[in-house]
Amino acid sequence: MWSIEVYWSCCFRLSLCCCWCAGF
Repeated sequence: MWSIEVYWSCCFRLSLCCCWCAGF
């Protein structure tokens, strides 16, 4: 499970995660 801080950090730093982040 992702933490909010880690989740947002991933969204802003990793483009791959950004795609998945948009799904959230």
